[in-house]
Amino acid sequence: MPQIIRNIPLQLSGGPAREAVAVGNNAAWLCPCGRTLPLLGRTHGSPGEAPANFRVACPDCKREFIIDPADDAPQGRAVQVREVPTTDAR
Repeated sequence: MPQIIRNIPLQLSGGPAREAVAVGNNAAWLCPCGRTLPLLGRTHGSPGEAPANFRVACPDCKREFIIDPADDAPQGRAVQVREVPTTDAR
């Protein structure tokens, strides 16, 4: 049986929401900077903000994103992608 691809929200800081796609705890989306290749990540396992190693940074514009899991399970199915403030370590 094939995996089910779901559309989930992509929440941008300071802009309208867009869409990402998810399969299980993985998500892919196009960065609003115009990068032609998609960004890809997986959900984090901690409550609240994701640890730095679960952030996905666009190699072109350095925006950072996290993939939020469903409330019922750490590293559960992806329910949304959020743009987050960029860390200073980049």
